[in-house]
Amino acid sequence: MTDLQLVIFDCDGVLVDSEVIANEVLARALSAEGLPTTLTDARRDYQGLLLAEIVCKAQTRLDRPLPENWLARYERLRGEAFQRDLRPVASAAEVVQRITAAGVAVCVASQGKLEKTTLSLSLCGLDRLFSGEALFSAYSVPRGKPYPDLFLHAARVMGAEPSSCAVVEDSPSGLAAAISAGMRAFGYVADSDELAMRRAGAEVLRSLEELPRLLGAQLLWLISPSCDRESVARRSRSSVLRSPRRSSRASWMTAIAARSAIGGVARWGNRQFTRRNSLTLSGSNPRERTGRHPSTQARCSAVKLATSVESAIVLACVRSCSPLASRPVSASLSSPEVSRRVLVIFR
Repeated sequence: MTDLQLVIFDCDGVLVDSEVIANEVLARALSAEGLPTTLTDARRDYQGLLLAEIVCKAQTRLDRPLPENWLARYERLRGEAFQRDLRPVASAAEVVQRITAAGVAVCVASQGKLEKTTLSLSLCGLDRLFSGEALFSAYSVPRGKPYPDLFLHAARVMGAEPSSCAVVEDSPSGLAAAISAGMRAFGYVADSDELAMRRAGAEVLRSLEELPRLLGAQLLWLISPSCDRESVARRSRSSVLRSPRRSSRASWMTAIAARSAIGGVARWGNRQFTRRNSLTLSGSNPRERTGRHPSTQARCSAVKLATSVESAIVLACVRSCSPLASRPVSASLSSPEVSRRVLVIFR
């Protein structure tokens, strides 16, 4: 995959925890019309379909048309249930903020109507994370999911190449659309069928918190502790981190290789520590039952080396690439404070 330009999120079941709510309302509405439907039935047979497709499928099974006002009544009941019970998916806001802070664009592409997406995001406090121009509906393209039209439309409007986009979906039809569009597909399975997601060709997410790592988070961008996420996000959208200079690219790639090597040193020290300690505890090496074991010293030295050199790499990368490079940066980077002063960014 080329450099990441855009992450496209489905709304229902990915950003907002709406699938169970909507399908419970649907199951009751269909059962009231003489088509016995459970929550499991509704999710299996209707989840991910356009409303018109749901009506058509239900009428086929009933062998008669639904009442003329049935769809409007269902949408009203669903809206009331959302107002009462809708909540955001765990870590959704944090993950979106981390991605935008890295200078990567985000948008929402839903099978539902734009009004429903807007309502859902606002009820969950997520509307502030997406501009109105970054919301897309299958009702604005000729064909919805599983066809690629919606995702290709979103990428075109957002100015991204399909091959540089990633999609997060919770339905096989959405994943099929992403793959057809030539985009990287992630299947969020916290409330979905993992086997179906894998069969659809997705990389599986059990938690949204896994997404930044799977997208390819590589390095640390040093920021001031006084910087809040919103100000960092605003800076990063127009920063060189979005499209790194060629002269800076080598610094990032060198840092990636160096961090891998340093990690190997630390792991070696840890293995030595574990092996020697197992001998000591078992009594098989009587001379080393007391005192500080040499392997303990080796482990501490390796970890200290890893921390110090990695901190130096981060500092070098900040000076060469970061839009905040002119800001004074503390030289004492090997303290625990480092963990609070970094933000993961994408290669």
